[in-house]
Amino acid sequence: MLSDGAGVGPGMHITIGPHPVQGHGVDAQTVAVLTDGSFEFAGLRHDTYSVFTSVKGYDMPGNPNGTVTVKIEHDLDDFTLTLAPER
Repeated sequence: MLSDGAGVGPGMHITIGPHPVQGHGVDAQTVAVLTDGSFEFAGLRHDTYSVFTSVKGYDMPGNPNGTVTVKIEHDLDDFTLTLAPER
């Protein structure tokens, strides 16, 4: 979700990978972010992951490395990241 209400442009992505990176058999996945801001990862096991976005001109406020940590214990249908215009 973009804080200024703009639509996500083409070619924008989101990546999820193991956290911390330990090489425990889970490769990172990168998927396209659709124009409505939705995305989907498939085949993730229950674990802790690092998630980061690649949306040109936007970043996560208060998060200098642009990465969030999420513990996935079941399918999520409402995971939201809010990005703000870069300053």
